[in-house]
Amino acid sequence: MPISDLNEMAGYRDNFVVQGFMPLNDEGTQRFLEKFGTLDAIIENYKIEEHDEETTSDIEKENAITAHVEAELLLLKTGRLLGYDTYTPANDRSKEAFGEKMQDYCTLDAIPTRFLGDNVKIISQIDVIWFQDDIPKYAFEVEHSTKFNSGFTRLLQLHPMGTRLTIISSSKNYPLFEKYIDSAAFYKHKKNFFFKTYKQLEMFFKSVSEFEKIREAFLG
Repeated sequence: MPISDLNEMAGYRDNFVVQGFMPLNDEGTQRFLEKFGTLDAIIENYKIEEHDEETTSDIEKENAITAHVEAELLLLKTGRLLGYDTYTPANDRSKEAFGEKMQDYCTLDAIPTRFLGDNVKIISQIDVIWFQDDIPKYAFEVEHSTKFNSGFTRLLQLHPMGTRLTIISSSKNYPLFEKYIDSAAFYKHKKNFFFKTYKQLEMFFKSVSEFEKIREAFLG
């Protein structure tokens, strides 16, 4: 069943606002994945057309600081809804976006070292990481400006773990992403890096949130 059907099932509306928050438990997550495929497939194949003005992301219109925090908050909330432990650097946890504090959706105060070891200084600077049983499954760098190199370098530290490495940015920055991924420093790891736009992040968050509302209403 395609992810687009989730929006149809939910009666998705452009002005949808999440009124509550409850992470999926193991059973809820399993139901989600059985119905809509693996999480990898959902995230990788979830595509949003961005060629007209109506699909412009609200985050994309913000200044660099505001956009960065808003995108991080959506990543943390989505990770929690999908049942992951979530991490963001300590200096970001006190920040707010959409009237909410980042720390309310960050479940880890420090990077788990069971599989990564103690030398995690660079990794601890990554914007958002989703962990499962202390394993970093998904890592995200929000790049509103053009400083892609530092984000790529931080994410690359998790390459040996098989972590899915994703850059979140404005759609107009995709050519810059391609430039970096084809450079000598990152080319041999290009299959591990992915680019997602602010609009794709917003739509994915809304779809996952709407599914949780349906699950809660049906299962109680």
